Amino acid sequence: MKANFKKIIGTALIGILAFSVTGCGLGNKVPENAVAMVDDKVITIEDYNRSFAMIEKSYNEIYGDTIWTQEVQGQTVKDMVKSQLLDSMVQEQLIIKEVEKTNFELKDSEVAESYKAFMEAVDKDEATKKFYTEKGLDEAFIKKQITSQLYKEEFDKTIKAALEKDQAKLDELYKTYPIQIGASHILVTEEAKAKELLKKVKAGDDFKKLAEENSIDKASAKNGGSLGLFPRGVMVPEFEKAAFALKVGEVSDVVQSKFGYHIIKVDEIQTLDTLVAAGAKAEEVEVYKRTILSNLTNDETKAKIETLKKESKVQTFPDRIK
Repeated sequence: MKANFKKIIGTALIGILAFSVTGCGLGNKVPENAVAMVDDKVITIEDYNRSFAMIEKSYNEIYGDTIWTQEVQGQTVKDMVKSQLLDSMVQEQLIIKEVEKTNFELKDSEVAESYKAFMEAVDKDEATKKFYTEKGLDEAFIKKQITSQLYKEEFDKTIKAALEKDQAKLDELYKTYPIQIGASHILVTEEAKAKELLKKVKAGDDFKKLAEENSIDKASAKNGGSLGLFPRGVMVPEFEKAAFALKVGEVSDVVQSKFGYHIIKVDEIQTLDTLVAAGAKAEEVEVYKRTILSNLTNDETKAKIETLKKESKVQTFPDRIK
């Protein structure tokens, strides 16, 4: 299996999959430097700090160093990212544990090849090279990151293959899976106000009129709250999850996002079948099928990880993270 050098390099620099795990049989003992344990595998504060350093560098380059004190849903970006990193490191160890049960064999030569390609990219940038040295991002750490990434790729590939194997189920999903939806919303800043408006909607008051009179999203309010058609990956996660779970004509409960409190109504759902009926070309249909399969793979991956969490003893110690 050839490693995807660009993906590995990009991943390491962004730090999204910058997970590094060490461990041995420790029984019930929790080492002082552990920020998490998955069964008897230890995630150390040293590896956590190295991983966060990579994320911090990337965020600073993209958003500037003032990003960390900004607040999202009542917590600073720094606290949010630190929490997400710890959870991601736990997930990565769960994935490694699961893949190790299979026939997957990762050769040292493959890791070495990926490491060589990665370092060739790092060596071209003196600032990056200096950063890696200063933060102790040494060969052992980088190789563990590469190993984790390759295990995750195998994990995703296995889930995708299982989905592709059941063609009948896929064909049925193509008929019902929402590719994009048309939705309207009412957005307000206070939860109490949102709940009051939701009661009016449920009592039969006109959604469009309520949006026009109350929504702070003025662009959509002038159209009765309509946001038009949009695919997955466009709206903030909380909004998307709620909206894509609704049927045509259904209204959500109050949904909180970083923008405030939403009441969402779905006006239209487009599936592969409706797009074909509307005249979508064959090449477009294939793109949509790949998108659906990718989304289903992501959903199955999340569900599988939740199952693995329940089957394992997971301990986290966030108070040890500064």
